Amino acid sequence: INAKLSNMLLLLGCKKEITTKAIVHGLVNQYDGFEVFRKYKGECVWWDQSMPYGEHLVATPDILADDFVADIKCQYSIINFHKQNRSLPKKYWLQSQTQMLCAKKDLGYIVNYLSKPDTKDVE
Repeated sequence: INAKLSNMLLLLGCKKEITTKAIVHGLVNQYDGFEVFRKYKGECVWWDQSMPYGEHLVATPDILADDFVADIKCQYSIINFHKQNRSLPKKYWLQSQTQMLCAKKDLGYIVNYLSKPDTKDVE
């Protein structure tokens, strides 16, 4: 399944099997990234729920606060972590802008979180 179709199916409530180590790594570690971010940034909540904007646009920020949204990116390798710190992919900027629009916030964060290799399982 290509990425666009996969995202559309998820928005419609259809879940596909998670098969890649990188996706599992992100699911296992993103809440830990939130905990670290919250210590730094202060009052915010784990959100991870759909926020519609009109009839045709939806965003799902990981974190919501009174004045910002944020999305946690859990890098699977230290190489990707350093690469994305140097040059964040355009798709992440667009995702953050969409989250800001849907949540009606003027500020958005993209949190690049690096953790040790997985030792937990996805529930």
